[in-house]
Amino acid sequence: MRRPYSARLALLGALVLAPLAIAEAGTVRGTVMNGTTGKAAAGIELILIQLQGGMQEVAHSKSGAQGEFTFEHPGLGAQPMLVRAVYHGVNFNHAVPPGTATAQVDIYEPSKDAKTINVASHVVIFQPNGATLTVGEEYQIENKSQPPVAYFRSDGSFNFALPEKGQLQQVAAAGPAGMPVVQLPIDKKNNHYSIAFAFRPGDNSVRYSYTLPYEGNAATVKIATIYPGGRLLVVAPPSVQISGDGLAPGGQEQGMSRYGRQDVPAGTLVAVRVSGTAHAPDATPGAEQGQQQGRDAHQGG
Repeated sequence: MRRPYSARLALLGALVLAPLAIAEAGTVRGTVMNGTTGKAAAGIELILIQLQGGMQEVAHSKSGAQGEFTFEHPGLGAQPMLVRAVYHGVNFNHAVPPGTATAQVDIYEPSKDAKTINVASHVVIFQPNGATLTVGEEYQIENKSQPPVAYFRSDGSFNFALPEKGQLQQVAAAGPAGMPVVQLPIDKKNNHYSIAFAFRPGDNSVRYSYTLPYEGNAATVKIATIYPGGRLLVVAPPSVQISGDGLAPGGQEQGMSRYGRQDVPAGTLVAVRVSGTAHAPDATPGAEQGQQQGRDAHQGG
C-alpha cells in the first residue's frame, strides 16, 4: 500500500531509520524464495552485511536445496544487518533488524522492459539556506508486473535530470520494504544521471537532493519530468513564495505549503519560481542520515 504524502514528505526531509530494540546476538535462519516462480531457490549466493561502518561484508553462504540458509555473527541481534542475495548479477537486499531470528529473502527474475514500472508521483521540496537553495526530489515508482519480475538494467534502470547549475548531493532508492539504500549515480553528462537499481514488485521510491544558487533570495527552477503521467507535488516552507506552470495551491501539511499539478507529460520542463527566505530545518531535504550505503550499493533492492 502506498504511503500517504505526509509520511513520504517526512522520509524525504529526513530519512532516518527508526531505532530498533536490541536483542541477543547470534544467528539468523532463513529461506530464499523466487517470487516469480513461487518456489524456493537453491544455490543462491548470499552475503551478510554489517551496516554500521559502511556496508561491510562479514560472511558468505549459499542457499541449500530447499532455499535454506544460516548465518552466525556477533552483530546479528545486536545491530541492524542486511542479507543480500545475488541472482543473475542483481542484488536483492533483506533487512535483518535487532530482534530478528528468521528471514525470507525474495528474489525475482530480472526484466529489462521499461514498461515494468510506472511513475505514480513526483515530489519536489524547496528549502532556502542563505545564498543556496536545497532541493529534494522523490519519485514513487510502481511495479505491478504479472508474473512478478524485477526491473533492472546495469546501464541504468531509472533516469533523472538536474536543473542547470544543480550540484548533486546524494541519491537513494528503496524497495517495498521501505529501507533507503544509497546509490552510485551513473553520469550521463549534461546534468543527466541514472541509477542501476532493481525495482521489485510493489511500491518503490527514488530520492535525491541537490543545491542551486539562490542569489537575491529568488530563483526559477526548471524541473524535468522524464516519465509520463505522474502527479507533481511541490512543497516549501510557508514563508517561501511558489508559482509555476500549471501549479495549483493545495493547502498546508506538516507546516509546509503544497502545490500540485496532475498528469505532467514526459519531456516537460516545469518552470517553478521560488522566492523568499526560511529558517533552516532540523534536517534539510534529502538528508540521508541512517541510510544504508556503500561502494556496491547501486544494485540494492
